Amino acid sequence: MQEERKRQGLRQDELAMVSGTGKRFIVDLEAGKSTCQLGRSLHVANVLGLRIEDVLKDAQVRRANTSATPDIPDSDEEEPHGPSSGLL
Repeated sequence: MQEERKRQGLRQDELAMVSGTGKRFIVDLEAGKSTCQLGRSLHVANVLGLRIEDVLKDAQVRRANTSATPDIPDSDEEEPHGPSSGLL
């Protein structure tokens, strides 16, 4: 949504005003925060003229570009911060 907002020459506060949301909601929505309400998110997309298919496609691309898997060293590699004390 951020790209479309910028393409239309809108600032986050302007989009918030025309969509009846707050700027914090727009910031969180563009950051991909998972707690954003779906109904409000779809309303903002509609205000920008985006279709749900476009929004979902963008989300899939963003997820594919962000590794959700932590980088865990192989068991034979040295631990990054020295040996573990064994305490959790």
